[in-house]
Amino acid sequence: MPSSAASVAGQRKSARRLSIQYGTDLAVAYVIGLLDASAILIPLGRHTSVPFARHDAVAVVVLGVVGAVGVAVAGVLNLAPTLRWFAAGSEPDPGQRDTAMKLARHQAIILFGAWAVTGGTSLLLNRSAGAALLLPIGLGVLFGGPATAGTGLLLTQRIVRPIMGAATRNGEPRVAVPGVFARLIMLWFLCSALPIGVIAAFVVLRSYGWLFARSASLDVPILVVSLAALLLGLPTMILTSRSISDPLGDVVDAMAEVEHGRIGTYVGVYERSQIGRLQAGFNRMVAGLAERDRLRDLFGRHVGTDVAQRAIREGASLSGDVV
Repeated sequence: MPSSAASVAGQRKSARRLSIQYGTDLAVAYVIGLLDASAILIPLGRHTSVPFARHDAVAVVVLGVVGAVGVAVAGVLNLAPTLRWFAAGSEPDPGQRDTAMKLARHQAIILFGAWAVTGGTSLLLNRSAGAALLLPIGLGVLFGGPATAGTGLLLTQRIVRPIMGAATRNGEPRVAVPGVFARLIMLWFLCSALPIGVIAAFVVLRSYGWLFARSASLDVPILVVSLAALLLGLPTMILTSRSISDPLGDVVDAMAEVEHGRIGTYVGVYERSQIGRLQAGFNRMVAGLAERDRLRDLFGRHVGTDVAQRAIREGASLSGDVV
């Protein structure tokens, strides 16, 4: 009984720690995205014809605190059903497995939902500007939303990946994610095409006198967008590279385990992409090796170890010789 109580207490402590870490990671991702968007909007507001409110700095702080708490609480509630079986080391049932597979999707919904609320609140605070504010707020959300979602995936993957691996241990992966080529295209879009497109939009808007006066200088807005692209590019590149290198590293580590004789080593398969097919193929290979070892052991018990090894090595026929 004491050991059972200690085990339950340990499971609760582990679940609590993972919940706090997961919620904190989402809150940090939201704050980073908010700061990135603010770094664009606040300096940009001083060089456009849009009258941003003077209390934007205070609004950023309030939105940061309220939004961070909101996404943290929503993240903990999102993770709670999965942690009940994961922290206990139990095998998930089909419903629990399905819930775990939707973790990343629900996480993205939480973060983008928080950004929708943030954008709406910014419009309300600066409603005196009217429709002219839609474009800069849209630019802020366009930069901040993907930055928050990407940073959130980057920060939480150390928690989510083991859960996905446990949820797909005895089943096929059902999470359809972009392949390696598509991820590189998205990396190019977020780090190159998007900021260049925004700068091009500034030039076009100024030529028509929208948002910028025709005589206004674009030096500061372009500099701000360029710096924001640099700041957003680093976590995006890290996220993309780790989404490829981490599962490949798991396969490499598992190969080393198999090489040292631990045939029962498997890797988690949590996505349907080239990487997921590689993980599934490795598991099938290990299963084949384990079956071969079992047959060799069984064969060796009947004909002797030396004969069994020679038969496997030389492919000797088991039909026997006719005299």
